[in-house]
Parts: sequence; structure tokens; C-alpha cells
Amino acid sequence: MKIIKRNMKYIIGLSLVAISVCGAYKASAQGMAVNTSGAAANSSAMLDVSSTTQGVLVPRMTAAQRALISSPATGLLVYQTDGTAGFYFYNGSAWTSLSGGAGTVTSVSSANTDISVATGTSTPVLTLNSGTSANQIVKLDGSGKLPAVDGSQLTNLPSGGSSSTGVEVIATLSAAQTIATSTTADVQFNTSAVTPSLGSFSTSTYSYTVGTTGNYLITVMIATASGATCFPMINVNGTVTDWGVGIQNNNASTYVVRGIISTIKKLLAGDVVKVVIQNTSSTNQAVFAANGPSTFTISKL
Repeated sequence: MKIIKRNMKYIIGLSLVAISVCGAYKASAQGMAVNTSGAAANSSAMLDVSSTTQGVLVPRMTAAQRALISSPATGLLVYQTDGTAGFYFYNGSAWTSLSGGAGTVTSVSSANTDISVATGTSTPVLTLNSGTSANQIVKLDGSGKLPAVDGSQLTNLPSGGSSSTGVEVIATLSAAQTIATSTTADVQFNTSAVTPSLGSFSTSTYSYTVGTTGNYLITVMIATASGATCFPMINVNGTVTDWGVGIQNNNASTYVVRGIISTIKKLLAGDVVKVVIQNTSSTNQAVFAANGPSTFTISKL
């Protein structure tokens, strides 16, 4: 019994020496504190370690050793020393890296958007794609600038973003036209100085068929040699959508009445656009000269 008591005193003495060398350990109902100041543990912490000269060293192991951990608890943390070295924690179903080692590429994707981030390099790269790499929208590199995007990447753009813009029609009358008193009729614009690149112009129906949905500038100017007051109108798919104004101009030697209209309209592919004139005079016919100043212009914006 004396030998056992003597050994117990020796063990207790060694423990006290170890505590005095390594630091102060203070336990309470709230938690345990490990420090050299003797301060109590924070009330929210089960283990409170504090130091200004030392850190906490978690278990270090290889990837193979980590994989052999049986039934890891959710939140278990280790440091992997080989492969993509760094901290790994178990999220409940798989080991996940916390450090994102050199050259790691993290991707987040959905049906319409791909986001890829390359980290751990001297020039991190962020790439946003529209579903596929062929439809790249923007790429940010380490320079902090937006690099040029070539034409092959400008696909599937929203309506109005197409690079195909410009004048589609500049139509005139190749033959004189007379509109009777108190009559509404199509203006027979039957020739175009411009060949449409998106839609088409019919010289038989005097109309333009829209080829691409977008915003269009439509301008009409008419001039007659008679005293008839005429109002130009824009007709889309058989319905008048816009009215112009008729102006008396008795100082002109040749054309005494003019009418104008200019508007911007959202047109859909397949819409048919033409010019209609209303002659409000009950005594004078409206006479439009061939190749005169009457014009019908459509431009895609």
C-alpha cells in the first residue's frame, strides 16, 4: 500500500509540473479554457483556447488515411498533407475542401447559366457563360478589365440587340397616282431604292413585310399638285395605327399640299406595313406625281 501511495503522489506531481509548464487550464460548468492568463472560458464555448504566439494544430494525414476514417462525424475537421493539401471537413455525406488548393476550378451551373471560377493562380479567372462555352457573355481575368468578345460569341441576344440594323426601304412612286375626292386608299409606293436585308418589299401590294422583330423608324412624306387636303396613315396588318398631318403650302409653285408622319414602332416578324392616304376634300382629287417628293422610309434601329 505504501508503494502505491508513493507512486500516486509521483504521478500527481508530474501532472502539476506539466500544467505549470504548458499553461493554465481552467475548467468550469460552461467549458474549458486553455491559456497562460488564467482567464475563464467564454460562456458560449465548450473549449476556449487563446494565445498570441501559438496556434491550434488539428490532425494531419494523407488523403488515403482520411478516407479510412470510419463513420466520420458531420463537421469533423482534418488537414490533408498530400494531393490538394489543405483543410477538409465532413459535411455529412462527403469530405469538402476548405482551402481551395492551387489550380482548383469550382463550377456552378443551371439550365441557362454556367459560372466557373479558377482560383489559386496568379491571374484568377471568372467566366460567365450562357449555357455553353460557345455563347460566352463575359470573362474577367486578373487584369480587372473586360476583354474583347468576338462575333461568334454574340448569339442568342435579346430582341433589339442584333447587329443587323439600318435602312430597309426607301420607296417612291414610279407612276403618277390619283386618289378621288373623299376617299381613303393605299399609296402605290411601287419601287424601292434600297433592297431590304431583313424583311421584304412588295411592289404589287406596296407593303413591307418585317423580317426581324425589333424597333423600326417609319417616315412618310407625301406631296400633291392639287388643293386636296390629304392625311398619311401607317397601316399594320390591315389596321391603321398612326395618323400624320396634312399641311397647306400655297407658296410652293408645284406642290401645294404636303403630309408628313414619323414614328418609332415595335414591329414583330411577319407584320405587314403600308401607307394609306385619306383625301378629305370633297371637291379636289389628290394627284401624286411619278418619282416626286413622296417617299416611304423604314429603318431598323
